[in-house]
Amino acid sequence: MLDRGCGRQKTVGAQRAAREVRVDRRRTGTAARIRPTRFSLVLCLLSFLTLMLALPLAPRAVRAAGELRAGVGRADLTPSLGTPLSGYAARKGAPSTGVNDPIQARALVLDNGATRIGILTADLIGTDPLIVREVAERAGFPPEQLMVCSSHTHSGPGAFSKAPFARIAGGPYAEAVHKKLVAGLAQALRDAETGLRPAHLAVGEAAIPGFQRNRRKAPHVDPALWLLRVDTQDGKPLAALVNLTAHGTVLEEENLAFSGDWMGLMRARMEQDLPGLTVLYTNGAEGDISPNIPADTSNFEGARAHGEKGAAAALTLYRSLQPLPDADLEFRTAMFELPRTLKSAFLGASQRTRLQCFRIRNALLIAVPGEMITELGLLLKEHARRQGHELPVVMGLANDHLGYFLTQAEMKKGGYEAGVSFYGDDFGEKLTLELGRLIRGDLGPLREALGRPRGRAGSPREGRVESREK
Repeated sequence: MLDRGCGRQKTVGAQRAAREVRVDRRRTGTAARIRPTRFSLVLCLLSFLTLMLALPLAPRAVRAAGELRAGVGRADLTPSLGTPLSGYAARKGAPSTGVNDPIQARALVLDNGATRIGILTADLIGTDPLIVREVAERAGFPPEQLMVCSSHTHSGPGAFSKAPFARIAGGPYAEAVHKKLVAGLAQALRDAETGLRPAHLAVGEAAIPGFQRNRRKAPHVDPALWLLRVDTQDGKPLAALVNLTAHGTVLEEENLAFSGDWMGLMRARMEQDLPGLTVLYTNGAEGDISPNIPADTSNFEGARAHGEKGAAAALTLYRSLQPLPDADLEFRTAMFELPRTLKSAFLGASQRTRLQCFRIRNALLIAVPGEMITELGLLLKEHARRQGHELPVVMGLANDHLGYFLTQAEMKKGGYEAGVSFYGDDFGEKLTLELGRLIRGDLGPLREALGRPRGRAGSPREGRVESREK
């Protein structure tokens, strides 16, 4: 029989070649020396050539884990005129009358050969989990690897959610609006996936003092400007994921024209200054944070000025970062059972939600399914830093909108935010601990900072984690 390296041959020619093999025991003693004939060598060569010709049928290259690719997508979500705006109940579902700047969606997909994650942003008041599910299904993207964030503009479209609370702030449900949002978001995500290309990235953080104010008169603000820069392999601008905390309320209830408010105008200015760049804006723990603007500037000029202030700082940070080609990526997710309360039952609020974290190198993106006050957001970031995540960021209004999340002390003070908290006085602290558990590490310091006693990490009174994926 021939050497297995040339393959098994059962032809007559192969048998003949086998008979022609000579064994010279006189020169080798007890060991047989194989001397293949010219015919057998030809057979081996033919088998080798056959194998080489078959190789192109397999994948041409296997990328090593850590080799980064990135893709971006965009979509216009602006609905038809007459669709109500969302954000102020005082509008009472009044129809829109114009468009100041278009309502936009942006997508970013990152893939390092081992893990793929997607981030979608939209100029919306909040994120409807039904839309998230439909977008993931339509785009064929795993929902546990997709984070969908709303900017919290109060001049975006209403009518896209069936939730009772959403109808109060955004008018009656319109299926056409819902379908337009799903189609646009899914298309942006698909475009980002199909456009994956070799890329480099960097993450950084700076501060913008005085950019926001605490509207509940609490001492907590988070001036952090967080930015992820993504370049093409040859150094051209590709994407910037920006996180900066404040409500989208420069424009007030009198406005009936669609607008991304200061956030959309900040994005537009950055994209104008860096052609080819796709900017994704995300909010932070903005539950008690308003934009700090001069008096009498609650108009489009004021929104543009505030947006350009944010854009100038973001571009400075962007230009200071030095992207590198590799990136560790990780995702963590858990389904969280929510407390049942009379208020949540009356409003038809969700009874479960997805918690999620993405890790990109030394940055940790913490998805918060609603509007968390800054005090809790800062505690979450401190907990993440203790676990070695140098650049944590709160991604507010992500994947869901469960109302406001306050501390018990802030709940006792009352106010609008306390009235729009659906799951009990201590839910903000419970949610913060549950997110801390997803981040991992010792929860003791976080519990103490919240004024809660140390206890077993899996206490069912703090919700139930059904699954975690990595």
